Amino acid sequence: MKYAWLLLFLASCQTYTDVRAGSKGSLENPVLCDQPAGQRRYLNLLRGKENEPVQYEYLDSVPGPQGRILDRFAIENPERKKDKRSPISKALDYLRTDPEVPIYFRIYMDLYHPGKEDKEPVAGYKIGESE
Repeated sequence: MKYAWLLLFLASCQTYTDVRAGSKGSLENPVLCDQPAGQRRYLNLLRGKENEPVQYEYLDSVPGPQGRILDRFAIENPERKKDKRSPISKALDYLRTDPEVPIYFRIYMDLYHPGKEDKEPVAGYKIGESE
């Protein structure tokens, strides 16, 4: 129990890394979609390199270019599941500002585009088939 505070701290840490500037999903080039339903549709179709579904979480809304309000989401990095480093090395990523293998990527989405459904995937991901 001596180190319970450390375990609680590590459990509450989340490391987010923004996608590369200028690429799809970045602040400068947000994913364009039609309302929250369009955001969910895009995020539900987002896949890792081996076609595995990606977990995501809404973070907040932030000011974007040209005075637009963008929604920011955290999407899991599917490469974490293939990470062969030791558990200690993986745990240290939660404390680093520039982790070796990012835990989550932050992406930006602009939901004020009626009828628009972005088909370009975020860098490092692909878009799955519609059901």
